[in-house]
Amino acid sequence: MSEIVLLMSRQLKSAEGWNIAMQVVLGSLFLALCSQVRIDVGPVPITFQTLGVFVLGMWMEPKRAAGAVLLYLIEATLGLPVLAGWGCNPLCFLGVSGGYLLSFPCAAYVIGRMRVMRSCPSFLWLLISVFLGQVIIYVFGVSQLSLFLGWERAVQCGIVPFLLPALIKSVCVTSIYKVLR
Repeated sequence: MSEIVLLMSRQLKSAEGWNIAMQVVLGSLFLALCSQVRIDVGPVPITFQTLGVFVLGMWMEPKRAAGAVLLYLIEATLGLPVLAGWGCNPLCFLGVSGGYLLSFPCAAYVIGRMRVMRSCPSFLWLLISVFLGQVIIYVFGVSQLSLFLGWERAVQCGIVPFLLPALIKSVCVTSIYKVLR
């Protein structure tokens, strides 16, 4: 643990280290704000959390995007009101939404990693990277949700209502990225 603190203190002594730290902190705050858009459709609400994960993965370096999401999850674990509806639940990972939350750092990293794999990624490549991130979210989320509802009901409640919103969010994030980059 002390080695990690020492490494972090060395990183923060440089201007680049502060820049990275600020990106990660601002990314976690962005994700907390995205989490506040909530539509209840069953045991797992539709939120803009995934939109936030997609944006972070698309615009940040892969490790920084994952770091921002991990910081967001640490904030949630500490009981800060960053979850959907300004919720604060240190045990959120044990509930019906826990698998979705735990998938976010991996999804953000994979989206970012796929984006940087190509010097000038096409719209299709970027869209595939976001879809892959969404698949990761579904696999983690439905796996944990099935512990509460059973597999068939988990798929019915944890994927089906999210397909159209996920498609819209994926196309929007990819389109905006291509236009602005």
